[in-house]
Amino acid sequence: MNIISTKYGGVIQTLATIGKLIPVVSIIVFGLTSNLAPGFSSIQLSVSGAGFGAAVLGTLWAYDGWISVTNMAGELKNSSKTLPKVISIGVVFVIVVYALFNIAIFKVLPLNAIASSATPGADAAEALFGISRGTFITAGIMISVFGALNG
Repeated sequence: MNIISTKYGGVIQTLATIGKLIPVVSIIVFGLTSNLAPGFSSIQLSVSGAGFGAAVLGTLWAYDGWISVTNMAGELKNSSKTLPKVISIGVVFVIVVYALFNIAIFKVLPLNAIASSATPGADAAEALFGISRGTFITAGIMISVFGALNG
């Protein structure tokens, strides 16, 4: 679609962004308002080198997409003003969504379930919405991958 027109590519990118945020926002809203797990009362922090590095590696992927916005600088009308604004707003938005998503997961699942899970987001969706409806997080991931490829 980007070859046909940047307008169509932009429409697809907007739809992909909305499509991937629907499951994330659903988990945030329902997770923050639920009382499924004891919340933060049982959390004790302990940081080890290898475990901390492995945990941070996944986080870096969440913040990596903002770099791609610089590829579109030539398409912007006033890139010297618009680009810093877009990057700043985008990074802050991702940080807020990521932090709220993690807080919601801690409210929904007990700490030992989060620590032993390879997919805590999907587990939280299943705990909130049931197994059959929890698969929509997978659909959100697929839409997210499609949007990244389109971008």
